[in-house]
Amino acid sequence: MKKCILIGAGEFYEKEIPIEKEDLVIACDGGYAYCQQLKITPHLVVSDFDSYKNEIKDVKVNRSQPEKDDTDMLLGIQEGVNQGYHEFVIYGGMGGRIEHTLANIQCLKYLLDHDAHGVMISKNVSIDVMGEGCIEYSEYEKGYISVFSLNDNSLVSIENLKYPLDHAILSNAYPLGIDNEFIQKKSRITVHQGCVCIIQHKEKENG
Repeated sequence: MKKCILIGAGEFYEKEIPIEKEDLVIACDGGYAYCQQLKITPHLVVSDFDSYKNEIKDVKVNRSQPEKDDTDMLLGIQEGVNQGYHEFVIYGGMGGRIEHTLANIQCLKYLLDHDAHGVMISKNVSIDVMGEGCIEYSEYEKGYISVFSLNDNSLVSIENLKYPLDHAILSNAYPLGIDNEFIQKKSRITVHQGCVCIIQHKEKENG
């Protein structure tokens, strides 16, 4: 499935990014520097040039104003949505000032509200926002996984993780869903009602 790839100015550890022919690549502000490092030519750069100040040549640029309501990441997401993309992957969206990470989690919620899906990836961490439905994990997954309600309350079931839940209410004011663990079984998280943020810390490979 074609996807929109957004590259932000946050912490960046990727040595390569898998890009297919039909994918749309958007660099958001300082994320263009990471594109240059990886020799990626984005289809579009969205920037107010507050964290990337060099001249950009031979790439379409959507110049935004520093004083604005929408972040450069959200402007990039809106461009992808307008072009008909439904799957989004964000790199360089975490780290640095914590408010930027929180803003990008809100961007994932924006995608959900616009009939799209996004995941944010950085090193051994992935962040996903999902509404009603389920997500499954293989028995080969290792590490930690946390589930946080983004609504006042969400009704959630967790199967075959260290700490299971059966139609439990997760509140956005109590971190009941933090630090669950994979136990070498096929597992599933089901959201019966509400909306949750899922943060997965994958176990690092030895060596």
